[in-house]
Order: sequence, then structure tokens, then C-alpha cells
Amino acid sequence: MLRKFGIFVFFVLHFVLIGYNLWAQEKTTYSINIQNQSLRFILKEITQVTNYKFAYSDSEINVDLTSSLVCDKFTIEGIVELLSKNFKFSFEIVGTTIVIKPLPIREFMVKGVVVDFKDRQPLQGVNILIPELKKGTVTDSSGNFTLVVPENQNQIQFSYIGYKQQYFSVLSDTVIRIKLKESINALEEIVVVAFGNENKDLLTGSVSALSPHSFSQLNQESLNSSLQSNLSGVFIQNNSGTPAASVKVNIRGISSISAGNTPLYIIDGIPVIVGNYSQLDFSGQTIDAITDLSINDVESISILKDAAASSLYGARASNGVILINTKRGKSGESYIQLDSYSGLQETTGMLDMLNAKQWMTLVNEEAIATGKPAVYSQEQLDTNKIDTDWQRKVFRIAPTYSLYLSLGGGNEKAKYYIGANILNQEGIVIGSDYSRYSFRLNFDYKINDRFNLESGYNFSYSINNRIEGDQSINGPLPNAISMPPIYPVYNSNGRFNNDGPYANPVSIAEEEKNLALTYRNMFYTTLSYRLSNKLFLKSQTGIDYYNLGEQTFAPKGTRQGAKYNGLGIEATNKTSYIYNSSYIDYEFIKTNHKLSLLAGISLDRYNRHGTYLRAQNFPGNSFEYLQDAATPIAAYSSELDAASNSFFTRTKYNYDDKYIFTFNLRADGSSKFGENNRFGYFPSVSALWYLSKEPFFKLTRTFSKFKVLASYGITGNDQINDFRSLNLFRAGDNYNGEAGISPMQISNPNLKWESTAQFNAGINFELFNRIIVNAEYYIKNTKDLLFEKPLPTSTGFEYVISNIGRLQNQGFEAEVSANILEGVFGWNFSLSLTANKNKVLELYQNQPIRNIGRASSSIEEGEPVSFFYRFKSLGVNLADGMLIYEDVYKDDKITDLDKTKLGNPYPLFFGGLGNTFTYKSLSVSFLFFFSYGNDIFNATRMYTETLSTGNQTSDVLRRWQQPGDITDIPKASTYNKRVSSRFVEDGSFVRLKSLKISYNLNESWLQKYRIKSVQIYLAGKNLVTWTKYSGMDPEVNYNGSNPVVLGTDFFTNPQPKSLILGACVKF
Repeated sequence: MLRKFGIFVFFVLHFVLIGYNLWAQEKTTYSINIQNQSLRFILKEITQVTNYKFAYSDSEINVDLTSSLVCDKFTIEGIVELLSKNFKFSFEIVGTTIVIKPLPIREFMVKGVVVDFKDRQPLQGVNILIPELKKGTVTDSSGNFTLVVPENQNQIQFSYIGYKQQYFSVLSDTVIRIKLKESINALEEIVVVAFGNENKDLLTGSVSALSPHSFSQLNQESLNSSLQSNLSGVFIQNNSGTPAASVKVNIRGISSISAGNTPLYIIDGIPVIVGNYSQLDFSGQTIDAITDLSINDVESISILKDAAASSLYGARASNGVILINTKRGKSGESYIQLDSYSGLQETTGMLDMLNAKQWMTLVNEEAIATGKPAVYSQEQLDTNKIDTDWQRKVFRIAPTYSLYLSLGGGNEKAKYYIGANILNQEGIVIGSDYSRYSFRLNFDYKINDRFNLESGYNFSYSINNRIEGDQSINGPLPNAISMPPIYPVYNSNGRFNNDGPYANPVSIAEEEKNLALTYRNMFYTTLSYRLSNKLFLKSQTGIDYYNLGEQTFAPKGTRQGAKYNGLGIEATNKTSYIYNSSYIDYEFIKTNHKLSLLAGISLDRYNRHGTYLRAQNFPGNSFEYLQDAATPIAAYSSELDAASNSFFTRTKYNYDDKYIFTFNLRADGSSKFGENNRFGYFPSVSALWYLSKEPFFKLTRTFSKFKVLASYGITGNDQINDFRSLNLFRAGDNYNGEAGISPMQISNPNLKWESTAQFNAGINFELFNRIIVNAEYYIKNTKDLLFEKPLPTSTGFEYVISNIGRLQNQGFEAEVSANILEGVFGWNFSLSLTANKNKVLELYQNQPIRNIGRASSSIEEGEPVSFFYRFKSLGVNLADGMLIYEDVYKDDKITDLDKTKLGNPYPLFFGGLGNTFTYKSLSVSFLFFFSYGNDIFNATRMYTETLSTGNQTSDVLRRWQQPGDITDIPKASTYNKRVSSRFVEDGSFVRLKSLKISYNLNESWLQKYRIKSVQIYLAGKNLVTWTKYSGMDPEVNYNGSNPVVLGTDFFTNPQPKSLILGACVKF
């Protein structure tokens, strides 16, 4: 018992002693005073004073941070606790070792959306970065993002091409809305160039870029129509107002007289089929294959204007190059977007024609003046009840409609974009309408870290109900203008009345059939392989197939059909184009030096097959196909194969983004040219000097950027008929029932390209960090123009195609853009101005070319390409009512020797003026287009002011009627109908080309319905026109894009003005 008690006492005393020692140890205190030292130093001092050691990781604890430590009689726990507050760490004491650990960092969850400051549209692909950690994310297709932000690195950066950077400090879990403002200088803006992309600010060539907001939602059925905006150096003119009509596009003037002037179109790196492939004659009412591309699928457009920018396309680049990139999927959340509009259209103008009584009185006056009795009695004048306004019978308020559905998205591995569009546009003239159904699929796939695939497919189908227009006696509008108002549309039996001097225009529109159907398939694929970080290999292959079918039927109940007892025509044109380019791209960078090398080859093949069938004598109106006809008239077919191959290279040297030099060279070989000139060589050289980066250039509040550039190069034009260099024979010269052939063309083995040498110089500067000014001067000299060289009659040929002409374009162009106001209220301003002058330098033996087209246009050395040339009218003779023509030759008679220059269709300058105003979610933008100094030959007046059998305009009411009358309208006489300056008018105009008002609904309200954004917009086109021109529309041309008959109006359909209401919804 005693023993057990002793053991108990021992353990009690043992634990008491241990507790005492522990208590005594806790009570040990220390005094330390350290001022402004690093944590590393302080820890060493504490160890020396207390004998406690510290354990930590240099990668977790920054021991170089400095602070002070002052403590008087602190325990070790108190000292370390104070220290942890100063240096923000946690600790644990294990024996005599103190383990230091970093504090657990709080993380904030940030969610939000990034939108454009002006239109509040979500921005996809915005980079969101935590700068210190070099990590972040990007916004999805709806502008949404989610990011985890550590408390100790709580500042995030938002950056996007073309926009100003913005920062935001995160203090808690939050939902934010970031509004990015456009950066007017956009130094990092990337634009599409030949075989790649480049920083716009460092381009050595002349390139204009067009972004989607410039042309979307404006009722543009044609891509070419959308180009008429603030692009300097690019002249766009609609040839007529018929649906899907072709559009004339000239980049820095006309580069050829007899070859084509159409720019080269490149879509996603692949040249495509463009132009008019119709075999039916509709005069200026031509169509264009480029219309099959839906404008909704376009992401960006770049216009290559000088030789430096376009010479890598060599023999096809003299007329400039239009590069089009379509929309593609991006990494992030998938989206669905629906954009739809509907609206109404009407004519921009009508002619003021005589009513029935005025016309009958005029006819009587003409008859009496020639010694004949009056045609209409006074009773007929007073009792006539038929007074048809034929223009109002053919013009209409026409609806238009578009529905566009797109889907996009993907991840880092695969991306997709799908777009489908239905477009329907009725023409403002009855009998005309256009419908297009299109589908696009773009797919990108990252096979591995080195291998990438990019592909695209586009299908379109269009139905175009066409009508004849200008220069026709079988068109609804020409006949409506010309038809006297005394004839009704219908007879009493309900059938069309055809008693008038011209075909009933309503009958033409409703009974005749002029149908054009197109099927278009475009496919391309691009494979790129990264051989190393500096070396890339890329191969592009594209196929473009265009199928145009045309049907015409004029039943025998119409004036046209009655001539042939029914007339039918079928025509087909199947065209294919296959293209491949492969090139290697190398980039070497060392300090401030950057060298880029590109070299490659391209091959293409073109094939066209056409048929034309015509028949007449049909049994009835319901039988409209050729097998129903009793009399076949014509059957033709044709086949064409052409090929070319090319080699190209580009060398670019960049020193510190201050001095940049580029050299391009392309060699083209084509089957179109003679065996002695099968290949052409097209070099260019260009340079940029970033003057404002020089030490001696002191940036001021005025100039924030200044650079100069210059270039010189040669490009070619291969837009001529194929096989013009060969001996050609034709079949069909049959004899005695046997098939025969005959020669039709003599060979010219020396035939070669038309080539254009172009010099370009420009400056670009920025003022007050708000205003950008770009100004350029250019001169283009084209030589080896293709003309018909006369041959001696002994050869059996009239001419041979030869290279014998030269012409020149020179001009000045300027662009100004300004971000005038920022904030809740915003204002952006843009202005473009172009002045181009063309001149013919050489023709064959200085022989002018006369009497071209309705205006008797002329071409001669020292003058513009095509100018109006005939008699100069000096007014009406007061004595006899006849026109007085200037006697230029001074021989007291008017002959061909008195013909003189009357004007030309080229403007002295043209341009655009645009403004965009924003207030919160409301945006208003408009664009004015103007042209000054161009003349128009109003050939319509030759028939509506010359007292002919057709109806006349009200201007004839002031005609000369008796001696002493002072007027500008002479009496009726074929002498007064001569082509003269009487019909040449000032064609200058200013037009409100587009107006758009849009409003974005509140997104916080939309999120309740899982809708990302909704925009409602009202847009108008061609709403107001200011002009002195007396015709219906100053912006037309009766013979399409023919460069030698420009500026002539001959019963041409005016452009419509339209007003549409639409909505864009994104899910």
C-alpha cells in the first residue's frame, strides 16, 4: 500500500515540475528594435536573440520585403504574431522551430460582359488579363467571360484590336459590364493583304479596309453596292435600279479601253468568278456573279489600290484587288444569331409627262405646222376620258425582305460558323424581282500543335425575273415613258390594249418571261504546317462552280411575240474555276531587326461551256418551252479552257517598326497571250518611314503620329478574250450541203499583257490623339493597250489585235476620321475625297475613235477615256424656232467638221461624308455620297423633248411656237434632234446614301429570358438626292460597265429608295 502511494506521489510531482517549466518558458520575454530592414535580416536577428529557428520556402515567402519590428518584453509568440501582420504570413511553432507559410489568398469570382461603347454590341475575343500573373481568358461570342482573380493581384486588363485598353480593380465577387471605346489610332489593327495579314499601321502599300458595321443591315443585296462608302480611290456606281443589277467598280480610274476594268476578287484567299455571263441582251441591265455572295457572311473587306499592295497578284491586278474574308467561329461559348428585316422601296424619281389633253393639243399643233389638218377635234379634246399615267402603271411600291440565321462557336481545337440567308427583293418596276437562298459553312480544325486545317463551303441559288430597260423598245419603263396617255391599259374585253405606237408596257411586264437562274458552289481548304517557330508552309485549294440558266418567252399576245408568233430562247453557261497556291513563309527576328520572306507558286484552270437555243412559232401562250415551237431558229454551243501558272515572292525588312522596306515579284504565264510573250513579270518596291518615332521628332499636343510611305510597281491586265493571239477558224460556212470552215482571225504571236506602272506616295498623321488624316498621290501609266490594228485588204482580214496604246490616271485621295466626342454621348466623323484625272496618251497613228454609243462618245489622244463629242448648241433661233449650232469650222454651214468636245462623264472629285452619334443604347449613323463635275448625256430627252410620236415631258409646253418666242425648247424638227450639247447636263449630286437608327434593349432584362442581346433598327437608303440633273436618277449608266460609253442615261431604271425595319437577336 505504501509502495503504491509513493508511485502516485512521484507522478504528481513529475507533472507539476513539467507544468512549471512550461509556464516559466511561456513567460520568457524579449525586447527587439529593428528599423527598415528586410524580412531576411529580421528573422536572423530574432534567431540570435531567442535561439528560435525559422523554416520557410523562398518561392512562397518574399524575404526581401522591408519593414520595422519594435517590441518590448514580447514573448516569442507575440514577436512572430506582430511580424506576421507586417509581412502577411501565417506561422506555426514546433518546438524551437517556427514554420512560416504564406497566407491563404482569397480569390474573387468575376463575371461580366464586354460591349462596344457606341452601339452596345457584345465583343467576342476580347483579351482579359491579370498582368502580373500573365494569365486570363477571352470573351465568348456574346461578350461574356468568367475569371478567378486573386486578392493580391486584383487588377485586370481588357484589350481588343481597334479599341482602347481598360483596367478594372476587383475587390469582391462581382458582376461587371465593361464598355470598350474604339481607338482612333488602332495601332495594332490587323488587315487582310495578299497572302496574309499585316498590321495596318505598318503597311507600305495603299490599302483601304471596310468593317462589317459599315455595310450591314442597310438593305444591300449586292456586295459591290455595299462598297459605296467612305473608301477613297474607289468609285462605285449602280448601272440601274433593277434588282441584283451589276455595279461598276473602278479603283483609281479606268486602266484599259478594250480589256476589262473589273477588280480581282479574292474570297478567303481564293480568286472567284465575277462578271456578267448572260448571253441575252439586256443592254445596261446586266447581272454579276458576285451578287451570289451574301453580304451577311462577310467579316472584313480590304481594297488593294497601289502596285505595292497588289503586285503579288501580277497579271490580274491592274484594276486593283478586293480581298474578302468571311466570318469564322471563335473559341468560347456558342451562339445563335437571327437578323431579319422587311421594308418598302420606291423610285427615286419620275419624269413629268404630258397628260392626254396636252398631248393631243401638241399633236394637232404639229400636224397644222406641216400643212395637215388637226388630228383631234375640239370635241375629242373635251370629251376624252382616257388619261393613262403609264409611269404609275409600271412603277410600284415594292417590298423587300431578308432573314439571316447564323451559328458560331468552338474551342481551341475546333471552330465552326454556319450562316443561312433568304433574301427577296421585288423591283420598283413591275415584272422584276430577285430571290436568293444561300448557305455557308466555315470549319477550322487544329490537327496538332503544328498542323491546322481551315475550310469553307458556300452554296447559293438565285431566281432573277429580269426586264429589259434602257435602249429597248420592249422594256416596261421605256415604253411607259414613251406611250401616249390616250391609250388604256386594257380593252373593254379585259385584254391588253396594243393599239399604241409602242408595246403595252404592262403587257410586257406581266406576260413576257425573262428568267435567270443561278446555282453557285464554292469550296476551299487551307492547310498550314509549322515547320518551326520561324518557318511555315501553307497550301490553299479552291473550286468555284457557277451555273447560269436563262429562259425567255414572249407569247404571241404581246407586241414582241406577235412578230414571231411566239418567241422562246434557252441559254446556259456553266463555268468552273480551280485554283491552288502553295507558299512558304519565313520570319527572322533579332533585337530590332525583323526579316520576312515569302515564296510560292499558284496554278489555276478555267472552263466555260455555253449553249444557246432559239425557236419561234408557238401554238399558244401556255406552251413556252422550245420543244413546243414549230420552227427552230438557232442552236449554238461553245467550250473554253484556259490555264495559267505563277511564281511569286515577297521580301520585307523591318527595323524597329521605324523603317520598313518591301519587295514583291510575280511571274505569270497564261494561255491567253502569244507564244513570244507567254510570261509576264511584275515587280514592286515600297518603303515606310515612321517619322514620329525618330528622336528629333518631338511629339506635341498637335501631332501624336506621323509617317510617310512611297511605292512603285508594275501590274498586269489579262481581262481579254481568250486565244486572241492565235489563228482561228470558224465552222458554218457550208457549201453544197457539205460542212465547211473559214478563217476568222489572224495570229499575233507577239501579243502580250496590258501593263500598268504605278507610283504612289502618301503621308499619314494623327492630330490631338483624335483625328487621323491619310493623304496619297498616285500616277498610273498603262501601256500596250489592246487595239484593232488595220491590215491591208490583201490579207483577207480587216485588223489584227495588237498592243498599240497608252493611257494615264493620276490623282489625289484623302481620308479623315475623327473621334470627336466620347462618353455617354459619342460622335464619330469620317470624310473621304478622291480626285482622279485620266488621259489617253497614245492611239494607233493618232487616229481618234468616234461615234461610240448613244452620246457619240469619242476617244482621242490628250483627252479622257470617252468624252461627249458632237455639235455645240447655242440656243433657239427666235425667228424660226430652230437650234443654232456653233460653226466651229467657220464655213457658214454645219458639217462633221463642226463637231467638238461637249463634256465628259468623269467627276472632278467624289467622296463620302459620314457621322455616327451615340447616346447610351441609342445610335444614329448616316452617310452622304457626292460627285462633282461629271456630265451626263440625257439621251432620253432626245425622244421626250423633240416632239416625236411618243409622249413628251412637260418641258415641251414652253416650246417655240411663233417668231419672237424666247425659250430653250425648239420646234419639232429632225435638225433639232441632233446629238448636241443641248442634251448634256451637269450630273453632280449629293445623296443621302444610308441612314440607320438602332437601339439596344436592356441586357439585364433580356437575361431573364436567356437572350444575350436584342437590337432594333430602322434603316434607309437613297432617301434624299440633291442634283440639277433633270432625269430620274443621276447615278445610272445605260450600257453597264463599258468604260467608253459612260455617263449616258437612256430610259434607264432609276435606283430605288428604301426604308426597312429590322431586329437582330442573339441567343
